[in-house]
Amino acid sequence: MLESQYLKDQQLLLGRQITFLRIKAGFNNKETVGKIYTGSDKRSSIISRFEKGNNLKLVSIIRLANIFKVPVYCFFDFQRKFRVIINDRYVDDLEVRLKSTLLMVAKNMKRLRKERNWSQLDLEIETGIDRATLGLYETGSENLEFDTLVIISQGFKVEVLQLLRAD
Repeated sequence: MLESQYLKDQQLLLGRQITFLRIKAGFNNKETVGKIYTGSDKRSSIISRFEKGNNLKLVSIIRLANIFKVPVYCFFDFQRKFRVIINDRYVDDLEVRLKSTLLMVAKNMKRLRKERNWSQLDLEIETGIDRATLGLYETGSENLEFDTLVIISQGFKVEVLQLLRAD
């Protein structure tokens, strides 16, 4: 099972990465991003909360990716292995981008599970997430929170980035 300190560390890394990408995208202050950001979780301090590592839903990360004009996986490249390219081609309809990201996670979950010859029961044992929910994630029909991505990645003993990148 996942240690809470590891989860907190991952949340802080995500917060730092959001700060890095915000500045890289040319937004030197949080207020500007806060004014552009839309969503049910919009508050005046939303970007500050994100940058402190509060748990985020994947849809919030995609909203930020659209604002910063970067690929979604950049938010999870904590070691900064890949060059960040800011480009309008990374801006897409929120629902379209969310669905394609969820399908990428689903594809990678299935691939990782098959590479290990695991059933969903094996993954349930490794993650503590019930099979029915894992099944929804593997079809791309259920939204994810960052914490859930961390739990799944740790079940597979991979970085979160490996759930979000095309191989």
